[in-house]
Amino acid sequence: MEFASVITVRDCVRTERGNVDATPVERFCRWQNSSKYVLEMFPETVQTRGYWSNTVALVVILLAFFILTLLFHAISQSRRSEEKRRIAS
Repeated sequence: MEFASVITVRDCVRTERGNVDATPVERFCRWQNSSKYVLEMFPETVQTRGYWSNTVALVVILLAFFILTLLFHAISQSRRSEEKRRIAS
């Protein structure tokens, strides 16, 4: 998982674990680079949350909308054809 920058933060001398009162707030940094931030926020041990179940749910919803759209279209077409028959006779 190497999509974040590994460039170190400039003047990063203070962390949350030590030297809390020794340096000014402007020089505070928790992560030395963005890769460490990403690894803390999204550790490699975390499993994705139902990727396949979410994909299946999305496909089912899309198919339901498609079928519903076809149904509404067929109903409106049958009403139009009935109106045409009434006008013609």
